[in-house]
Amino acid sequence: MLLISLLLLPACSSRGGLSESTSLAVLFVACIMSGISTCILQSSCFAFFGTLPTLYVLGFVFGSGLSGPINSILRIIIAESLPSSFNGVKTGATIFFTIGMLLMFITVVIAFSLQYNHIVV
Repeated sequence: MLLISLLLLPACSSRGGLSESTSLAVLFVACIMSGISTCILQSSCFAFFGTLPTLYVLGFVFGSGLSGPINSILRIIIAESLPSSFNGVKTGATIFFTIGMLLMFITVVIAFSLQYNHIVV
């Protein structure tokens, strides 16, 4: 569900001619879907990491806490580098969601490649 919410805005923007109200509605739906899926994912991750030693829980909590400032800094950089017009905001949102989608894809590739790593048991 999180990947679908991240794909909504870039997929709709690639078609071109979206009005401001349509883009706002797509962004609103994407944010709601992202919030719901993040809630489900975080509760599942805390339930999973709760069964592991405390070092793993510490790593998960540290990564969760670090993702907020990184997310905010990335959004500020994108917002300041583009004009504050409708097209600038739409382009910024497309860039932001595309970067999020790429990071999720890289994470999935790394997670699947860990099963072939001989160091990780």
